Amino acid sequence: MVQLQAEIDSRETQRRLRALEDPVSGLHPDVRGLSKLIYDRLRSSGNMIHVDEDMYARFARPLHILDSQGLIDVTHVIGRPFPDSFWVTNSSYIFYLCALFEDSGKMDSLVNRIDEASAGRWLRGAEFAAELDLPLPVVKAIFQLYERRGLGLLSKEIGTANYYVKA
Repeated sequence: MVQLQAEIDSRETQRRLRALEDPVSGLHPDVRGLSKLIYDRLRSSGNMIHVDEDMYARFARPLHILDSQGLIDVTHVIGRPFPDSFWVTNSSYIFYLCALFEDSGKMDSLVNRIDEASAGRWLRGAEFAAELDLPLPVVKAIFQLYERRGLGLLSKEIGTANYYVKA
């Protein structure tokens, strides 16, 4: 009986540690599965992801939880029983997706290239995305994170991901 209780306690401790290490996946048991689907669609179609009936039936709760946390922006249509689409605009969440589902070497290479770029230079996100085989939204998200730290400026031109290195 004591051994059984110790195993149960150990599993509970492991679950709590995983929730601390990966707080997004800890929001709901299906968040990780939805996140994988989102990352796969980011690769193929960009930041806007259409929601079909099957996707909504499987991931309704985690979809709305991610929306409530500001990680995605759900778009509703009057008369439709489920959302039409959602936008993945939170750069921290995009970075999280990439960390979970992409080769870490690609991310390291992208970050190193940005860090090594000299001040006064424009970096073209489309070129980085093609060279490193990363989705353009991932490159843009990294540029946004650098911009928030005051290290550069992200171009506001629609449909691009260009970054000016300040420091």
